[in-house]
Amino acid sequence: MKTIIVNHLTRMRRGFICVAGIAIGTKQHIRAVSRTGNLSINLLARNAGPFDIGNVVQLGRIIHHPDPPHTEDYLFEPSQCLIKGVARAETFWEVLERTSKNRLKEIFGDDLKHIGQSVYGTDPGCGKASLGCLRLNNKPSLYVDTGRSGKSQVRLSFTDGKLHVNAGITDIRFYEIDNYSPKEEIINDIKAQIKASEFIILSLGLSRPFASSPQFDPVNWLQVNNIHFRENPVWQLGKN
Repeated sequence: MKTIIVNHLTRMRRGFICVAGIAIGTKQHIRAVSRTGNLSINLLARNAGPFDIGNVVQLGRIIHHPDPPHTEDYLFEPSQCLIKGVARAETFWEVLERTSKNRLKEIFGDDLKHIGQSVYGTDPGCGKASLGCLRLNNKPSLYVDTGRSGKSQVRLSFTDGKLHVNAGITDIRFYEIDNYSPKEEIINDIKAQIKASEFIILSLGLSRPFASSPQFDPVNWLQVNNIHFRENPVWQLGKN
């Protein structure tokens, strides 16, 4: 059995989430993948489930099911999950720091490639990892972008000192649960925290492969899964 501290909690298509954490006692990332399909928002702590940022969760019996670059995938049975508590702020930050790297390619390897307009990703089947934590030494820039479809997405512009990235943020705390529209009040608060915070760590991930348009090949896109501040690392989605 594996017990994780949840540090990746992201929105997927409406009604579903993705969850990953760092295994207690190691630096290993584990993505919890249901044996029976996608993870429902009913598994969020706000809906009486086990998952929220900083929650310590025992996953029960798991089976490693890597699918590069998603080498961290483990099959589990959600009904077997047991929440053991919430990590103390100091403990959670210490785990993040111990896991963090200074460069993107330290996390994802040389298969991480520039695709265009500060966007990065990997080809399907390539790469040594799809999850990691990046320690920022420069302030990122947060904004809301409304694409051609009219759907709004929160995005982050940041650098590791070598690569300059503009990536979508899938942090579920930034979006309304019912329609996944950005929470304006939260966005403004996060902008203020970015300005004031002394240390910021990003939980990063690579998406499942998809093509941005029919004429292009599928890509595992680099995305910002969650933002963590040393001053308030265990910021939770909370209860209903």
